[in-house]
Amino acid sequence: MVEDRERMCQFLEILSNVLEVNVVKLDDDFFSLGGDSLSAVELSEALEKSMEIRLPLNVLFGGGDIRELWIACSGSPLSSGE
Repeated sequence: MVEDRERMCQFLEILSNVLEVNVVKLDDDFFSLGGDSLSAVELSEALEKSMEIRLPLNVLFGGGDIRELWIACSGSPLSSGE
């Protein structure tokens, strides 16, 4: 459980760096935070390089919040309280 939380924090940090924002919340939308197709590719590459996980671009472009992106690429569900 602690390892999952640490990986989720790393995931959020990578998102924050790619999008150049200070805070990323699980309820946020990638595109509302300023994400676009270029940053989607950058995010996918950064996650694969740093965390060895894949974020399918079709999931990212399919909409949804950051929580849904985490679940899609990690398979680890997060409760809304995290």
